[in-house]
Amino acid sequence: MSQAAAAAGRPSDSAVLESAAATLRALVSAEGLDAVTRTALVQTIARLELVARRGEDPSARRREQLVAALESIAANPYLAGVVFDDPYGVAARALAQAIGHDDPHAEELRDVVRPVLIDHLDDDLAAAGPLLDAFRGRLPDA
Repeated sequence: MSQAAAAAGRPSDSAVLESAAATLRALVSAEGLDAVTRTALVQTIARLELVARRGEDPSARRREQLVAALESIAANPYLAGVVFDDPYGVAARALAQAIGHDDPHAEELRDVVRPVLIDHLDDDLAAAGPLLDAFRGRLPDA
């Protein structure tokens, strides 16, 4: 929030989204809601709360992590002649080529690249957890 916005008492985007989610939470508890309306409210609440609480976009940081991992083993034959302009494509192709191979180069590739990708996936799953519950009709914890 800018200093001018703070001085004017303007609420942050996160505060507005949290407020909207709180309002919808009150509606979800109302009696007489049909299942479709309740499900739509639950899903909307989860999306609002996710957006309100998420941090900065991790894409650039993740890309840098993957490039660093790939560059650390650039001499690996599975990465021979590869330019890291599409690190996710490079990683996917190299890991696919290493399937069924137990040589030291395949092991190195898996030991260095897979943990980075798994960390990224774990972060995404943790962030998406409330959405998954919401799409099952369960209201996220407040």
